[in-house]
Amino acid sequence: MKNYSKFTLIFLFILFIASCDFYEKVPEDADFYFSEVIENYEKQMQKEAENPPDFSAPMFIDEGYSVDELPDFVWYTSKPANFGSPQAKQGGTFYTHISDFPATFRYCGPNSDNVSKNLFWTQMPLLDVSLDDYSFMPSAATHWAFAKDNKTVYYSLNKNMLWSDGTKCTADDFVFAVNFFMSKNIVDPWMNDEYAKLKVKKINKYCIAVTYLPAKNFSQTELLNATNFRPVAKHFYKGIVPANWAVDYNRIPEPTTGPYALDKFDDTNGLIFKKVKNWWGHEYDHYKGMANYDQINYLIIVGNAQNAIKYLKTAQIDCVYLEDSNQWFKALEEDCVTQGFINIWSGHYQRLQGMKGFFFNVKKKPLNDIRIRKAVIHSLNLDGALNTAFGLNQKRLKNIGRGQIIAGISFNDNTIQPLEFDIEKANKLLNEAGYNRFDRNGIRINSEGKKLELEILFARKLPKDILGLFYSQAKLAGIELKFRYMRDGAIERVMNDKFQIWYGELMSNRIPNHYYDFHSKFADTEDLCNVFGLRNTELDELLEQYNNFTGSLSKQAELNKEIERAVNSLAVFIPAFYTDTQNLMAWKWVCFPGWLNRRHERFFSEPMFGYFWSDEAIYEDIKKARTEKKHIKMSIWNLSERNVLE
Repeated sequence: MKNYSKFTLIFLFILFIASCDFYEKVPEDADFYFSEVIENYEKQMQKEAENPPDFSAPMFIDEGYSVDELPDFVWYTSKPANFGSPQAKQGGTFYTHISDFPATFRYCGPNSDNVSKNLFWTQMPLLDVSLDDYSFMPSAATHWAFAKDNKTVYYSLNKNMLWSDGTKCTADDFVFAVNFFMSKNIVDPWMNDEYAKLKVKKINKYCIAVTYLPAKNFSQTELLNATNFRPVAKHFYKGIVPANWAVDYNRIPEPTTGPYALDKFDDTNGLIFKKVKNWWGHEYDHYKGMANYDQINYLIIVGNAQNAIKYLKTAQIDCVYLEDSNQWFKALEEDCVTQGFINIWSGHYQRLQGMKGFFFNVKKKPLNDIRIRKAVIHSLNLDGALNTAFGLNQKRLKNIGRGQIIAGISFNDNTIQPLEFDIEKANKLLNEAGYNRFDRNGIRINSEGKKLELEILFARKLPKDILGLFYSQAKLAGIELKFRYMRDGAIERVMNDKFQIWYGELMSNRIPNHYYDFHSKFADTEDLCNVFGLRNTELDELLEQYNNFTGSLSKQAELNKEIERAVNSLAVFIPAFYTDTQNLMAWKWVCFPGWLNRRHERFFSEPMFGYFWSDEAIYEDIKKARTEKKHIKMSIWNLSERNVLE
C-alpha cells in the first residue's frame, strides 16, 4: 500500500508540473545571485512562448519565376517565417555526447546505423519538411514545378549552394546521387531498390527533372515526398562509385551541403564538427536562427544517461536527455539543479514511431514454433511495467507503426491489440508445444531434455527492476530468460543472425513500406532487412502488392493496415514502449526559443539543425554565482503543451 501511495503522489506531482509553463523551487535558506541577463532572457522567452511563430509553409505559385529551358511551366515555392528567437546568438562550442564511436562514417551500406546517418547524412535535401505540419520548404531547391504526366517534378536549385569543401553543388550531383545509390558497390539493397524508382534528368546546371517510375496516381504532396532526395558530391568520387567503397570509405566522410563538417576525430575521445564558413543556407529566413554554434564536440560516454549526468555536472557536456522517470526524479535532487545552475526542459511532441520492441528470430529454435512465440508474449507483462516509476514517462506501443499519417490519412490500424499477459494461456501453449516437463528449478524441458531458455539481446540498457519483472513473470510459465547487454556489436549480431530475441528499434517513415522488414526475399541477408528471418507466403503476397501499389493513397493505407494485422497474427514481434515527451537537463547558458520544439520534433537539442544557442553572458554569471557559492532560482520549463494530443 505504501508503494502505491508513493506512486500516486509522484504521478500527481508530474501532473502538477505538466500543468504549469514554469516551475520554480526556492530553498528557504539560499543566498541568491541576481543575474539581470538571465532575468531578461526568461522574460523574453515566456513572451515568445505565448506567441509561437507560424511554422507552416503553404506552397504558392511564384508568378515572376521562370527557367529558360522550361518556359511553359508554373513554378511553386514557399516562404516560411524566421523561426529563430530574436535573442539567439551565433558562436561558441556546444559540448554533447554519443554512447559509442560510430562504426562507420558512411550513411549507407554495412554497419551504417542511426548514429552514422545523423552525423554524416547531412546533405540538404531538395526540399526541407516542416516538423510542425509537414509542409515543404525550400532547401537545395528554391522552386519546383509539376509535369502533366503526374510522375515528374522539376526542381530549380539554389545557385548559391556549396559543398563544405567550397565546390558548387549542381544538377550533376543529384544525377550522380541516384546512380550512386543504385550501385551494388554500396552494398545496400534497400537503397538500391528505393533509388531504382527514380529517374533524374539534368535540364541545366541548376535544374533537374525527377520522375517517380512506379505507376502511381499521386497527389502533389505525395509526388514531392517521393521525389525528394539528397545529393552526393560527384567531384569527390571523380564521377564513379568505387568498387570497394564500403571498405575504403568506412572512415572517410563525404563533403556535405549542411552547416557542419567533420574536422577531427579520435576513437577514444570523440568527434569535432566545425561550422561551414559562410554557410549558404542562412540566406533562407527559416534557416537564419538555426545552426548557431561555431563548433560541436561529441564526447564518447559509455552507458546510459545516468552515466552522462556525471559528465554534465562537471560541465564537460552541456546537456543530457533523461531516459525515464527514475532519472527525472533523481535530477530534481541534484545540487546543480536545486541551486539553479542546470535547467530541466520538458518538450511534448507527436510521435512518429516505427518498430520498437522485441524482435523474434524465427530461424532459431524454439522460436520457429508460433506456439512458443505466443507463449513468450503471454508471459511478459509489458502493460504492468507501465505501473512502475519507469513507466511514468512511457506509453504502450501496440503495433508495428504509429503516427504514420500523410494528407490526413492514417496508415496504422489503431484497433490492433497485442496478446495480453496471461500465464494460464502461456502454460497451455507450452504444453502443446511439447515443453511439458520441468527441471528442479521450475524451467520447462521437452522430450529431448532441452531447457526452454531464451536470450534477449539489447544495446540500450533497460532498468534492472524491469528486467527482473520480465524474468520473474516468464519463470511463472517455466521460461528462463537470459539478458545479454552489448554496448558494442549488438547490431552486428542482429545482422549476422546471431540472436534469439532482440530488444531494439528500427526507423520508419510517414508512408511505411514493410516489404523490406518482412519479405522472404530478405530472410537470409546480412543487414537489417527482415531480421526476423520470416518466410510466409501469404504475407509476401500482401507485401508485394503494397510495394508495387498504383492506387489511391487511402487504398494503400488500408493495404498497410492489412499487413499490420497479418504481422500481429504471426507473433514475431512484441511492441514495447514509446514516449511523446522528452526531458532534458541543460546548463543555464544553453538557451532555447520560447516555442522549444515543433509538433513532430523529438530532439530539440540536436545541434546541427537546432534553433538553440549558448549565451556567454549567462555563462559568466553562472561562474560568478558558483564562485561566490550562491544560488540562482531553480527552473523547470514546460513550453510546448500545445503539441499534446487529447
